[in-house]
Amino acid sequence: MFAGNNKPKPVPVEIKTSTLNNVSDNGRIAEGENIRPEPKTIQTESKLVFESKEIVTQSETANSAVLKWDQITPPAQTDSESHSTSYALVQFRTFNGKEWSDWVDAPSPEDRKDGTEAPHNALVLADVIKGIQYRFVLEGKAQQPSPEINLDSTSIELIDTTQGPSLNEQNKQSLLQKVHKYLGSGSTQAKSDSPYIYNRAQWGSPEPYNSPAWDPEYEPLHRVTIHHTATTFTPDSFAAMRSIWQFHTYTNGWGDIGYNYVVDSRGNMFQGRFYDYAEAARLKGEVVGAHAYEHNRGTSGIAVIGNFTSSDPSNDVFYSVARLAAFKAAPYDFNPAGSSWFGQHLIGHRDVNSTSCPGQKLYDRLQEVRNLASTYYPTYNSMEHLDTVYKGQGFNDIQRSQVLIWPGTTGTAFIDIQNNGTETWNNNGFGAIMLGTDAPRDRASLFCDSSWLGSNCDRPSTFKNKVLTDANGVRTLQPTNTIAPGEIARFQFQVRAPMQSQTYREQFHLLSANRTWFLRNRGIYFDFIVPPPFYAWEWQTQGIYTDQTTSVPVDINNVRAGQRVYFQLKGENTGNQPWLRDGPNPTRLATNRPQDKYSWLCDPTWVNSTHCNRAAALTETRVEPGQIGTFGFWGRIPYGGPGDAVLREYFNLTLESKAWLNDVGQYWEFTVRNP
Repeated sequence: MFAGNNKPKPVPVEIKTSTLNNVSDNGRIAEGENIRPEPKTIQTESKLVFESKEIVTQSETANSAVLKWDQITPPAQTDSESHSTSYALVQFRTFNGKEWSDWVDAPSPEDRKDGTEAPHNALVLADVIKGIQYRFVLEGKAQQPSPEINLDSTSIELIDTTQGPSLNEQNKQSLLQKVHKYLGSGSTQAKSDSPYIYNRAQWGSPEPYNSPAWDPEYEPLHRVTIHHTATTFTPDSFAAMRSIWQFHTYTNGWGDIGYNYVVDSRGNMFQGRFYDYAEAARLKGEVVGAHAYEHNRGTSGIAVIGNFTSSDPSNDVFYSVARLAAFKAAPYDFNPAGSSWFGQHLIGHRDVNSTSCPGQKLYDRLQEVRNLASTYYPTYNSMEHLDTVYKGQGFNDIQRSQVLIWPGTTGTAFIDIQNNGTETWNNNGFGAIMLGTDAPRDRASLFCDSSWLGSNCDRPSTFKNKVLTDANGVRTLQPTNTIAPGEIARFQFQVRAPMQSQTYREQFHLLSANRTWFLRNRGIYFDFIVPPPFYAWEWQTQGIYTDQTTSVPVDINNVRAGQRVYFQLKGENTGNQPWLRDGPNPTRLATNRPQDKYSWLCDPTWVNSTHCNRAAALTETRVEPGQIGTFGFWGRIPYGGPGDAVLREYFNLTLESKAWLNDVGQYWEFTVRNP
């Protein structure tokens, strides 16, 4: 089944909020002079630092908080030398019950949605917040005073997003283990997957598949903008994502998270802003986010969780940001290391807004990110020409992804895939498009059939037909050797179930032979349910005849001692395994009650005439479940003693050296007339 169309039920998520008021009481001006006469209003023409008291939250589970305040900002004036304007910087530190964190700067107010006012609030993330302290750092000049802050309006919204999925519970790998060795090799033989990005359902967005309060808009991408969240390290990035989502969606009132993607300090990648994949593909654009004011359109905002004002990002962060940037740039044919008339293709937030984001330590190394992204870009860009859209699958002409198949039996599977790239597919020669085994890739499948391509049981088939759909939605197949962009190919192949009973997930992916695997792995799979082997039969007909033509029946009430007659039995295979005439476990008619007893009907033509316990082999070569099998044999009527005698001989079916079938009580009974 195509994972993209199989939306999992979201894990239950509960986000709790509470508000602390009067959080400026007992605060102090730690530096500078207040030019406002009111004690609860602060403003300066130089520099002023207001520091709150240490505030006890009385919460055991809050893991994020938002400081809210009212301010009046003087008309913006630009300093011709510094090109900066006056600002209100907010800093936080938190107490986890054991120690206080370092002071960290709050995110820039320029991380916002186009057409909105700069928010007078700031988010802080942590593991647990049992105490919190904040401070305003105001700077101004005589002709350009700082913003005016009303301390009475300040409040703190505590947010608890710990009730939901946790990244600590996932079976994850570090990014460095995922990075393929093709990096920088330039090899066309390189195999690569798209970056593994945790989707919104995985990290626990309360609205994983939509953002009803903010309809997505799509525009072609021309730039990638790098941010930091200006927050401390948090051990559970899923919970941190929910905090950012709550802050952007409801506190700021945007209707969804503003970043397009988020990367944590360990290199894990997360989907931010919701987008509809099909709609984005149709419009050939990327969803517009809210991360760089008035520079959101045509850019993808990648935010790194952390504060890189004075701390260095990890190598995992560099690999993830670079790989994600190259992946997003590839469909639009711009190298993240390049530039255009509007500037560089990969920038920091401060390059377009008045902000310190993404922190000096990260900003200073953006050229390293560009260089690293540039090594990924050629592979992603070339693979963009080989893209797909899943169109369905089935088994034995029935649309399905879950299949019940008996051990040892065969069936025909098919997968319909649309060419969504720019190249025409061929089914032979160099670069032929094939279906390959996946998860793990190139593995030998237990469902391999002799009709599969090659000898390694890892290439089920190429395509042989194009799928056409008429106005009524009826699908037909047209033989073809090529599939042009926009057309649908059918990959059809035989499978043979293994004998071991269990449920098998067989996953498949497309490749261009001797070139590369397709970048976008659609996660197409079949779940094959193989029940335990079951052998059974039901009696259908039987008779005694003068010869093998079975045209002249024998009167069973009047047979003579020594007379040679032909016996025939027909039975239905009601098990889940085929009957075979030949092989290591052929199906045979054997003497019964007791099993393998010596029979006085024995004839030299019996399968086992030495022990006289195997009367006949299966007439047909193979009898599938639900079909009728035939057994025929010659028998010689024994001498029954003086006078007439009624004789009864029991038989049953057996798979030699494997199993006896159920005893249905089958027998022949006849009256022997003796001289």
